[in-house]
Amino acid sequence: MAVRTVFMRFRHLWEDLIRPSAHVKAAVQSSFPQQMNEDIAIYRGLFEQMHDAVLIIDLQGNYTHANQRAIDLLGYSSIEEIRQLSLKNVSAEISETQNMLKRLLAGEYIPPYERSFIKKDGSHLFGEINAELVRDVQGNPSHIQSVVHDIGQRKLDQEQLHRQNEYLTVLHRITLDLLNRRERNDLLQSIINYASEIIDAPYVEIRLREGDELVTYACTDNQSFAKGDRGKRDQVVYTWQAYDTQKVVIVEDYSSSPLRRDLYKSISFRAVAYFPIIARQVCLGVLDLSRVEPNKPFTTEEIQQGTLFAQLVALLLDNVNLHEAAAREIEQRKQAETQVQRQNEYLTAMYRITLDLLNRRNRDDLLQSIINHVSEIINAPYVEILFKEGDEMVTHACTANINYM
Repeated sequence: MAVRTVFMRFRHLWEDLIRPSAHVKAAVQSSFPQQMNEDIAIYRGLFEQMHDAVLIIDLQGNYTHANQRAIDLLGYSSIEEIRQLSLKNVSAEISETQNMLKRLLAGEYIPPYERSFIKKDGSHLFGEINAELVRDVQGNPSHIQSVVHDIGQRKLDQEQLHRQNEYLTVLHRITLDLLNRRERNDLLQSIINYASEIIDAPYVEIRLREGDELVTYACTDNQSFAKGDRGKRDQVVYTWQAYDTQKVVIVEDYSSSPLRRDLYKSISFRAVAYFPIIARQVCLGVLDLSRVEPNKPFTTEEIQQGTLFAQLVALLLDNVNLHEAAAREIEQRKQAETQVQRQNEYLTAMYRITLDLLNRRNRDDLLQSIINHVSEIINAPYVEILFKEGDEMVTHACTANINYM
């Protein structure tokens, strides 16, 4: 009974809601334009304040509208400039973009994908795109809505991670080569090839110090004429500058430098970077990387990579020097042991000869005994002893392989 009473009380309210009176209808109709304007203002605010770029594209591929974020990311100043553009002007991969447009118009769902956009200044914007076909109230295709998330930093991070992985791979290979004791110059050439590929520097050299000169020990094949070149301080000035200061030296346009060498006149070097090779706080030489493309300076990341390769060369040279020093020490020890052994053999021979003398052995027998000891100790197969008799030298003893006695 109580439940029924509550229901009946609310019944009249429910009927008023589903069958509004005339004054309610009038109130709703009068407030509708105001409500709609408020809603439009809210949605426009959301549209303009989105952190991602929003682009509206007609069915022919022309841009009809964009939020402020899209205008800024593409490097333009107004929506009017955007409306002068189409996919052909902005997409850096137009064939793939047109294919994607056809699939959208066919009603296919397209998951998020990556594309490169051409900005107003010609540089590229890397974006992750969510594109959707929007239909009108009759269900007919109206336009394409494209939401673009700037992934430029993510791309840079991925490229940096990729290069780091490449460097670690190179480090692993060089370590294996060191363990296998490959020849030093082969290892230097291997490092040069890796550095050229990873840092995108077609011309690479390694110079090591010899006295008052820096000598090219390894270089890329495209400048093989430089291998073995010896440069004094007034000849390879930038290289010596990096060597003396133990700091990276960057030359933006080597081809126009007054310090350019005639040795490289056949190559129009542009950006050149010189990296000191430092081991145990001592500079051993310089690694230099060069490009011929204009307006392509070395980035901060590439300079860091070049520094890592210079450290790798230093590690290699230090390891090789330690190995060579150890090998020399072992050889010296062997020579010392051999010398001691020969000295012991000599003393043993002298002891035996002394005993023979004490035993008053025949002179010729003693001479022959001395001959045999000398041949064995000094490793001289042919030995003879001659005495002067009158104006002649007469052989009194010799090894058995001398037959003229």
